[in-house]
Amino acid sequence: MSAPFDEAARIVRQGGLIAYPTETVYGLGCLPTDTAALEKLLALKQRNPDKGLILLGANASQLKPFTRNLTASDWEKISRARQRATTWIVPAAPGLSPLLTGAHNHIALRLSHYDFIRQLCNACQSALVSTSANLSGEPATTRWEDLPQRLLDQLDYVLPGSCAGEARPSRIIDLKTGRILRD
Repeated sequence: MSAPFDEAARIVRQGGLIAYPTETVYGLGCLPTDTAALEKLLALKQRNPDKGLILLGANASQLKPFTRNLTASDWEKISRARQRATTWIVPAAPGLSPLLTGAHNHIALRLSHYDFIRQLCNACQSALVSTSANLSGEPATTRWEDLPQRLLDQLDYVLPGSCAGEARPSRIIDLKTGRILRD
């Protein structure tokens, strides 16, 4: 692990908020089990908590604790590399914070194949919350240099790097129905 990943991991384990590059845009993140950090993240973004948040993981074991009733076949589908980043809507584990699930009984998750995200999640030894690094309703950015100052002032760490270059947000699919919610 390199120093920037180690520093980001140390900060999120201490309840901090970070910005980091994803497959598509710069994201904001924290540990999904840290209620205070989730509250801080939603307030910073001015995001409606009913919407829920996406989790990114480097492997299935980082994501499984947040899910319920998924089969080996389901995990095979989630784990398969695709031409485009794909976020899956799956049944949520009982007792998850409504700050993660929003007003839903499911959770959005993505097993990332982008090496940067995999290194970050592995350094954190956890899945991470991921939401675009912008105020709700404002455009997202693909460069850390373009992050709004009002976000930077409230973040604990910015992990510099490059987004993977995907031109569109991740595709979102309901795992159980196969319905594409965002293409």
